[in-house]
Amino acid sequence: MKRFCIVQFLIFSLITIGNSQSEFIDYRTVFPESFSNATYYLTQNKWMVDTLKKRGVDPFISLSVVFPELIRFNQMQDNIEVTALNTLYIQYGSSYSNFSIGRFQMKPSFAEDIEAEWNCLTPKPECFKSVIFDSTQTRNNRRMRIQRLDNQVGQLFYLSLFYFIVERKFSINLKTDLEKVHFYATAYNYGFRRDFEKIKAHILMKEFHTDIFKTKFTTCYSYADISSFFYQYFKKTETIKTP
Repeated sequence: MKRFCIVQFLIFSLITIGNSQSEFIDYRTVFPESFSNATYYLTQNKWMVDTLKKRGVDPFISLSVVFPELIRFNQMQDNIEVTALNTLYIQYGSSYSNFSIGRFQMKPSFAEDIEAEWNCLTPKPECFKSVIFDSTQTRNNRRMRIQRLDNQVGQLFYLSLFYFIVERKFSINLKTDLEKVHFYATAYNYGFRRDFEKIKAHILMKEFHTDIFKTKFTTCYSYADISSFFYQYFKKTETIKTP
């Protein structure tokens, strides 16, 4: 009986190890062209790393958070969406038109949530101490928001605010930087205004894909898993390092 139990334990251990190994995904092979384009974009825009560091934002965590969006980004589709839908948003708000903009695929509703949370954040980081938003729902405010979202400097600005907000709200519950990447990426994709347990429970959900329309043939992946892959395998490379 004792020998039988030992054999069972060994079999279970081998199965467990096999399963854990089979779950590893090399996203460089899953998205070869778009992954390469995304990393190339970062190497060509190392100013972002410098800017984030000067603001006190961890560039490896924050850029890992948005890396899946760099994979998903499609310039032609983005231009069509912005041209067709930004007028609707300016006129009527996010309930009528809420669409992804730019490399980081930020929606107007995301920017609205960032602004609302930021106005309540105290004390504010020194680098953005004077930043306060007018949250009144006017056409002019919505127009200015679209203008901020429609360029990389503005998107990096919102990413910086997002980082400070989630650091303040959630970092006390996270022990390592890798845990932060998993959690912050999920918060970015799923909704950072949700409570800690709901975001944590969503980390392993496989909903990320690059198809134009999701069908029964679409393969989905964990957004947070892609972010952590980038963080682990590229943190110490030249991908987003500065001299």
